[in-house]
Amino acid sequence: MMNSNLLLPKHARIKEIAKLSGLSTATVDRVIHGREGVRKTTQLRVMQAKKAIESGKVPVVNRNKPWRIKIFLPDNAGPSTEYLAKCFQQIELNGTYSIECIFSRKLEPIMLARKLKACINQGVDAVGVQALEDHRVKEAIEYLHNNGIPCISIVTGIDTPSVQGTIEIDNRSAGRTAGYLMGQFTQTTGEIAIVSAGHLYRAHEEREMGFRAIIRRQFPNLHIISTVCGHDDFNGNYQQVENLLSQHPNLIGIYNVGGGVEGMIKAAIDSNISIKTMIVTHNLTPANKAFLMDGHVNIIIHQDMQLIATRSINALISILEKKEHQDQYLPISVITRENITGFNFT
Repeated sequence: MMNSNLLLPKHARIKEIAKLSGLSTATVDRVIHGREGVRKTTQLRVMQAKKAIESGKVPVVNRNKPWRIKIFLPDNAGPSTEYLAKCFQQIELNGTYSIECIFSRKLEPIMLARKLKACINQGVDAVGVQALEDHRVKEAIEYLHNNGIPCISIVTGIDTPSVQGTIEIDNRSAGRTAGYLMGQFTQTTGEIAIVSAGHLYRAHEEREMGFRAIIRRQFPNLHIISTVCGHDDFNGNYQQVENLLSQHPNLIGIYNVGGGVEGMIKAAIDSNISIKTMIVTHNLTPANKAFLMDGHVNIIIHQDMQLIATRSINALISILEKKEHQDQYLPISVITRENITGFNFT
């Protein structure tokens, strides 16, 4: 239950908050007084409007209410995605826009497409989405575009001309980096494998392509025996890696292109090969940090979620205000236990 004394300073009146958030005074009143039955995303809009009023900042565009931006992220996709959502929600507002993070069922393109199309009747001005490479999602983005709602892709690209930008790292380069480090660190002949989430994320496809290309070109001593699919899931990765290790107990390396690393590491530990097998994965998280410090993970290829959130909002505002913007790849960080200090991930 929220404390109304903390939520409503004397100068932040309900009418002002309602106007700035684009909500009714009744809805704002319910949030301010901590009443039940209000969605978390609506609560967030109220709190963002309140914060903007308290800051004394005013909109810089000639509008009666702020731009309404929706960010679509996968649900139950692990701590990296949770942290990305947190980064979006903590962006400093200036009264010109509000941000809502909406979660859609992980790896379910039909559900994501449905949620995207629903924006048409919700007063949404712009959309950012962690897109799935699926014809239904592409059609939904095109539907938004044709109805005047710009959309950018976040973290992973999507092959459609209707998307107006992509905020991501160079994922093929990230995969090549993982392959280069795998080859340099192993320094022997042997078998390696790739753990994937499937091929609904273009970023994962690109990472795998980059990894395979560098291994094939520079490290012929390494043989990629398989790509297994664990769907970015603890249980899925556990089962896939357990089966993989039972068939190839002398595996010298595993590259995990996505999430679910906890299941993969548990399978490696249970198979008693976790220390002798080099493991490269993506995105620093509390679990990955522990694995890195214990030696179960050797390398983490990291992307700055705070930078992703900031650049995504800046790009959408530029599009809405008809200003020029240019996509630029975000930097890639290579993290070991020797240089882990200073990276943000919680």
